[in-house]
Amino acid sequence: MYTAMYNMPLVPLTRFYNSITMGAGVVSLLLAPLVFFGSKRLILTYRATVVARFKSSRWWKMWSGTTLFKWYANYEKLVG
Repeated sequence: MYTAMYNMPLVPLTRFYNSITMGAGVVSLLLAPLVFFGSKRLILTYRATVVARFKSSRWWKMWSGTTLFKWYANYEKLVG
């Protein structure tokens, strides 16, 4: 298996034969789903609490009343 991997064009650049590199690759593959779903949950919680609180502040109300913000909101609707 290692001989076949070593003869591939890009795999030797990963230095898979180094135990630290191989271990870090395995650990990163195992932790990737946990990080993805954990960060997704944190972002949804952030949007529900912090952003909602920020949008109810008087600074946001002042900013959203300006013509520059209205122009930007209209631009967002047109462009997507």
